[in-house]
Amino acid sequence: MRTAIRRTGIALGIAAVAAATIVYAENLRLRTGEWDFTLTGLDSAFSGAGGPPPEARAQLAKPMRYKSCITDKDLAKLRLGPPDEDEDEDCKVTSTKATAQAADIAQTCTGEKARTQKMHVDAPSPESMTATIDITSARGSAHLTIVGKWIGATCTDSD
Repeated sequence: MRTAIRRTGIALGIAAVAAATIVYAENLRLRTGEWDFTLTGLDSAFSGAGGPPPEARAQLAKPMRYKSCITDKDLAKLRLGPPDEDEDEDCKVTSTKATAQAADIAQTCTGEKARTQKMHVDAPSPESMTATIDITSARGSAHLTIVGKWIGATCTDSD
């Protein structure tokens, strides 16, 4: 169960960052290549009734690190993360605002994992970004923070 929760958490975090940056990739000045991300706040996504036991929640409270490759092709398609595992999900951007260094996006998703998301992305440089994501669903609410640092222009095989 721990691996499934971790996978779900990482997917949720990546999907949120991807969703936040998909619309504004051409406005946010981010470099292509390999990125190192740290996700925190995942425990808040599973804090409702019927959530994981306390030991699993303690694991979720720890920062999770993962790498992701952003290519020119991803930027051309305005995709800044791995493919969303919930491709059949219907998500609609309801409001947007962006500059070269920041973006605010509100999104509503329907389907199996219906939710609303408010995301704020700061890109103070082409090599760094921070995203905060507030998610509200039938399961409750969550506040995630993702910090990303550009590692280099070449992606490793581990991505």
